Amino acid sequence: MIREINCQVAIIGGGIAGLVSAALLSKYGYEVCLIEKENHLGGCIYNKIENGHILQGGAHHLGGLGEGEIVSNILKELSLYSEELFIENNPLIGKVEAEEILVPFRLNKLKDELISNFPLEKNNILRFFSEIEYFKEALTVNNSIKVLKYFQAWSRISFYDLLARYFEDMKIAAYLCALGPGYGGITSSGSAFTMVSLLATYGSGAYNVKGSMNTLVHILEDYVKKNPKATILKGALVNKIDIENGIVQSVECLSEDCTNVVRLQNLIVTSDIGNIYKLVCTKVKNNRFHDKINSLEIGYSPIRLFLSFEKKRSLNDYIMLPSFDVRKWDESLLYSSTKYNNTISMFSFPTVVDRSLCPKNQDHMLMTILTNSELIKASREDLQSKLYNMVDRYFPSITVDQVVTTVATNEDIEAKTFNRNGSVFGWKRGINEVINSNIIGPKCMFKNFYVAGNWGPTFGVYGAFYSSKNAVTEILNNYEARAL
Repeated sequence: MIREINCQVAIIGGGIAGLVSAALLSKYGYEVCLIEKENHLGGCIYNKIENGHILQGGAHHLGGLGEGEIVSNILKELSLYSEELFIENNPLIGKVEAEEILVPFRLNKLKDELISNFPLEKNNILRFFSEIEYFKEALTVNNSIKVLKYFQAWSRISFYDLLARYFEDMKIAAYLCALGPGYGGITSSGSAFTMVSLLATYGSGAYNVKGSMNTLVHILEDYVKKNPKATILKGALVNKIDIENGIVQSVECLSEDCTNVVRLQNLIVTSDIGNIYKLVCTKVKNNRFHDKINSLEIGYSPIRLFLSFEKKRSLNDYIMLPSFDVRKWDESLLYSSTKYNNTISMFSFPTVVDRSLCPKNQDHMLMTILTNSELIKASREDLQSKLYNMVDRYFPSITVDQVVTTVATNEDIEAKTFNRNGSVFGWKRGINEVINSNIIGPKCMFKNFYVAGNWGPTFGVYGAFYSSKNAVTEILNNYEARAL
């Protein structure tokens, strides 16, 4: 059976970027068709319930909730913002060479922490943070000209080289790079633009969504469902995109019971752009685009171990780092079956700040490491055993009660999201990848083809909001221009 759907904007991918795009367009009364291959929305964000514990896959923190910042602005625009919905996370603690360092997310507190620990660097710290604040302000007001200026200045150098321009005591780099591995899959050798973006996007704090990040998914989905002109297709796999004269005409997607032909005026892609590119590459006339997208490497995938234990009074999130010399972090960034003891690993304790995620008198942790499929040669049981040993080594005071002992692998994430390799960061965020990914979005390849989410220059929940707003704004402006 063939079902035809007509809409003004079709959106491929029902993760946060797809939902934000659909919600913004719904606010303005547009005919929207949201296409998701899974039977539920959320993309990389999902929950698994086990013995009363709400275990979170994908992102479990977000930034951009400061006054006037992109996430809070969009939620307020949709009348969905509530202070009670968000819980600010405690500062991150880095364990480096048997020392513990405090890494606040808020820029003003991080700056004070660095001045306290490196008083001789005070003027350099003030100068560096002044520049970060200027950049954060450009992101906040979505000043594309200023953001482009910073992109041109920082995308072609490593973050280490940028820090070396400011500081003499490079021990300071461990504090400023601590977010990189866990929140962006990068180290000091990665693009300075990406690392500065991480600092800026979490510069007003890192927040948990009460009840899990999936709460945000449900709130956005409910908003879209209230639009009588919106269609949500779940369990629909895109297998064909029809293009004529450089304009996307329709998307064909297969459901269990029929073939859906979605005729559209504009298309937003928020899923893995590499998979979509295979469907349209013969129609792309720009050789430069071909070269750039083919040069991009898929980003790393997380492996996550969930463990429950008896309730603790307070625990900050931890990241285990191999050295104060951040140039050595690259060799410890990825987990492999044969080399894992010194892998950079992050331990989050979401139940400490949100008791609704677990039963009374219990807590659970999320241990996250990065890898790619080529490095995993062990069974799930062997992998779980090795990760459990790492937990025992780092947190000997925690007695695991075996109520929850679950591993989510890169293969699990790939099966759930359709992202190649199970990547949750889109592309790698090295210098070349950041430069070349800038060709992707918000508008590219065809006259009515837009990209949002992890597969352009931005990534993460903040990037999903930011890039979706840009794509939708371009579409709205084009409609207004035609109306005039």
